[in-house]
Amino acid sequence: VSAVLHAEGPDENRALLAKLAPLVPAGGRLIVQENVVDPDRTRPQDAALFAVNMLAGTPRGRTYTVEEIRGWGEAAGFSFVSERAAGPRHHLIEMRKGPGPASG
Repeated sequence: VSAVLHAEGPDENRALLAKLAPLVPAGGRLIVQENVVDPDRTRPQDAALFAVNMLAGTPRGRTYTVEEIRGWGEAAGFSFVSERAAGPRHHLIEMRKGPGPASG
């Protein structure tokens, strides 16, 4: 899912990930590529400014935190695997369908 979530509101994004979940086989991966903000929503500066652009140009869009995206994925049946920066304005969030790795 590449650069889609910022154009929609939280409810629409939650519904999108729930709609995608049945299409991903057990153990399959979902990769979300997005422009994300830190939890305080002020950094990185480019992402915070992009959020203002989304608020002005869409009915409910904005930039989201990794934690928000992770929560939507987990609600849809995905387990968080990892997240990493993929450039100055891009972040990759990897999730797997089904439970996370067994601990022990």
